[in-house]
Amino acid sequence: MGVYLIGLFGGVSLGGLMSGFIINAKGWRWHFWVLYLPSHHCLTWKVGTIFAGINALAFLFLFPEPQYVRDTGDKHDPGTNLPEGKSDASQGHPVEVERNDPLANRKRTFLEELKPYSSIDPQKSYPLLLLKPLPLVLYPATVFGFLVFASSLGFFLAALSVNPSVFQAPPYNMSPAINGLINIPSLIGHLAGAFSGGFLTDKIAEWSARKNMGIFEPEARLIALIIPLIITPAGLLMLHISEALANGRFGLGIQHQTHWIVPFIGYGMTSFGCTSVPSIAMTYGVVFKFRTNFSP
Repeated sequence: MGVYLIGLFGGVSLGGLMSGFIINAKGWRWHFWVLYLPSHHCLTWKVGTIFAGINALAFLFLFPEPQYVRDTGDKHDPGTNLPEGKSDASQGHPVEVERNDPLANRKRTFLEELKPYSSIDPQKSYPLLLLKPLPLVLYPATVFGFLVFASSLGFFLAALSVNPSVFQAPPYNMSPAINGLINIPSLIGHLAGAFSGGFLTDKIAEWSARKNMGIFEPEARLIALIIPLIITPAGLLMLHISEALANGRFGLGIQHQTHWIVPFIGYGMTSFGCTSVPSIAMTYGVVFKFRTNFSP
């Protein structure tokens, strides 16, 4: 989960870092041609034509269809002509299975994996497969996971959208390229948050399981939320989220026009929570088995 979140949010930070220099060198129009990021003068999201085309080709050639319908080809029903509740297997007789096509279950070639469609398993109901995940919304662990992910994402996107209108205006008067350097602490925060929500959280869960006579409980992972609980609110205060402050400013650091390093560090601390909190909360409640022996 931590690696996934680094790819998701780290790409935004790297794109923002490149975006400022592209705008300085080629103008703001090239920003829309190249990158998928908010521009320095617009708070909406645009799709960069060049990278969108690269992504389309990458999906076509590197993202094969994962569905694989295996042909079992049973020669006969194991329960045929036997008393009720009996079968060849239950009586100790071997069950003969014949493959209709010896090549049916072979590994697909690269060209076969490029097909834009695949057959549906005839033994399964497609509408039922679409509706099956919906009851998961009622689980408290699921509700908790998407609520904390949504809040962390909202804080990050608010900072991402507002910071150009703040730092490229008086008293900071930064150029787009220099303003884009705010993504360096953001990237560092994403990496540290992924480590905290991933590896460090796993170690905390292992330690908790050893203290619990080797029994792992999903709630043990939530202990790691103490770290972003301290770091993220502090970063928000240093940056931009307190909208009730006077003069239309967004946060203590910017309201008091502190040195630029203060909101930059605050942005990195906000980014820390953007990867650590979802990594912890979205894996909460997932039942898995550690390979490590937790016995004291």
